[in-house]
Amino acid sequence: MQKFEGKPQSPQSTSRPVTRGNMYRGYEKKQRVRMKFAAVFLVSLMGLLFFLRTNHVQATPNLFAPTDLVIDLNEVDSFQAHYSLSTFQPWDEGYSLTVDGHNLTDGAITVPLSSISPILQSLHMLYPGTRPVFVQRWTDDYPNAEVNITLKDGRHLLITSQSQYGRLVPWNVQVWEGDPYENGTLQSSYILLHEDFHAGLSELWLELTGSTFPRDYGPERFWEYYEKTETIDFYVYASYAPGTAAKIMGAPTGVIEPFVPILKENSVIASLLEDGYSVFDLSFDVTVTVEQMRPVQYSGTIAFASPDGRDVIVTTVQIQLEPELVVETPLTKIEVENRLQERRGFTFLEEVNRLFPDVVYLLDTRASVESIAADCPENEDMDRTGFGVQALLRHHDNLPITFYYFDESEAWSMDLSLDRERGYWDDQIADTVLTHWFPADFPPLVTSDLSILATDF
Repeated sequence: MQKFEGKPQSPQSTSRPVTRGNMYRGYEKKQRVRMKFAAVFLVSLMGLLFFLRTNHVQATPNLFAPTDLVIDLNEVDSFQAHYSLSTFQPWDEGYSLTVDGHNLTDGAITVPLSSISPILQSLHMLYPGTRPVFVQRWTDDYPNAEVNITLKDGRHLLITSQSQYGRLVPWNVQVWEGDPYENGTLQSSYILLHEDFHAGLSELWLELTGSTFPRDYGPERFWEYYEKTETIDFYVYASYAPGTAAKIMGAPTGVIEPFVPILKENSVIASLLEDGYSVFDLSFDVTVTVEQMRPVQYSGTIAFASPDGRDVIVTTVQIQLEPELVVETPLTKIEVENRLQERRGFTFLEEVNRLFPDVVYLLDTRASVESIAADCPENEDMDRTGFGVQALLRHHDNLPITFYYFDESEAWSMDLSLDRERGYWDDQIADTVLTHWFPADFPPLVTSDLSILATDF
């Protein structure tokens, strides 16, 4: 066994006496090592914290990461496309083609089935959407483009635009179970913000017509008339103002689900969902960056169904995605409780629930929506209403009914419209109204004899 005296040495080292100075220099070296280790640890810790913070801020918006729809040519059963342009082009230019082997044909025109490959391949980078959105800033120009692709499994891809922006952006992409115009069910909804779809459609249009699809120009023409901004707002259809005044209809689960994780970032919304409330409807305008064409904000209407499903609380919400995630709503839980307590305090409305089990009351808290009131200018003896509420009959195509309460008379009136030919009709509803809400001495009416039953204010 080799015996070492003093400090063990490696074969390569040379012997050095251990002096006080050497000991001090060794101490200094250890201190420098400790300080270097502490500095490295501190920098690493700071980097880790920055990484976690950065990923927290970025990870949540990534829930809105774009989606790709993958559709194979073999899945396609038929293809329809048309375009019209208001007063400038009052007629429709369109085609309805059916798959026949490796071709698409309407009997008179035949093109290869592969002609729609660029269109199918362009269904990428799709962002979540609620209702169709568009931008229109001048009159006498109302483009309307629609593509309806029927798949062999019964689904439909409905892709539409009414936008004046370059190449009809944004395109609204909806996936339907069944025909969208014949009681189909909406499964999901997206916004397409790039020009690839229009380019694919133009390739097909060249084969069909010899020219590209209408509106074949970029956004530069749009900005010829306006000062270019960093972002642009796309509004929900039929709304030239922000969609905070959108009508409540109830959105399908597939449309709502992509937004729920981010909505939970708001403490009030998270608390309501924990208490058993559910999102009943969403209607969002979208703010998009002009250069990258990427959503940076969703804003508009949100509606919550009460746990028992009898009432819907309507409010507004804004989801800011950049530079960091912020979800804001003016709604408070106290306001929710007060609105429910007020509505459920009316005995008559509770009786309506027994007549129409599917009735849902809309308790609207939006500042942009005027309170419901009925005035009777032709009847001076009738006082004004003190409370009004709109309701929907969910199992009857969301038929709207508005109820008004007259304080001084302590009586109720309602606004209902049934029309066999031009609107909506339901014998069951008509029978119920005639039986329960008409005076007993009113001459009896036979439902089958009626074509209109309306109490319009």
